Amino acid sequence: MLKLSESEFPNVVHVEVDGNVMDIDAKKSEAFIKEHYGEDAELNALIYVKKLEGVTPGGALRGIPVDVQHWNQFNKFAVVADDEMLKKIGSFADMLPGISVKSFNKTEIDDAWRWVAE
Repeated sequence: MLKLSESEFPNVVHVEVDGNVMDIDAKKSEAFIKEHYGEDAELNALIYVKKLEGVTPGGALRGIPVDVQHWNQFNKFAVVADDEMLKKIGSFADMLPGISVKSFNKTEIDDAWRWVAE
């Protein structure tokens, strides 16, 4: 499940991953982005991975937070996860053309917010 919310930063969407990520999550994400940010705003995302099940980390990142139609709106993804998940996520920057991806341990969440808000 994906949960999207606005953050205190006007250009940063907060995405929480908890459990299975399904097609419906991508649809809800797209609707959220359209409603809260429009179709042209440049955005960054802080992706907080609580728990990931039922999809590979790469599949989840490709589906977060929107489909290809809105991909060009995003500049940065800060991925916050535990050490084991970060080992799996570390190689995904190459799968996200045009988007800077940086991984942070859960203890580094303040650093992740600072980086993604720049």
